[in-house]
Amino acid sequence: MRIIDTDITKLTVPVRPGRNLAVIIEVAAMNFRLKRMGVNAAEQFTNRLSDVIDEGDQEDF
Repeated sequence: MRIIDTDITKLTVPVRPGRNLAVIIEVAAMNFRLKRMGVNAAEQFTNRLSDVIDEGDQEDF
């Protein structure tokens, strides 16, 4: 999207009533910034979660 001769990224954020809009926007902005820097937060979270699950499985044996 272009505003006053400046290109900006337009994001659609689905929000339900009663949610904390400020926190949702802050997290979306932080995630966008990390993606531009080459960091995939969702992938890192998934990897860390898998590691924790694997450690829990190993403790059961």
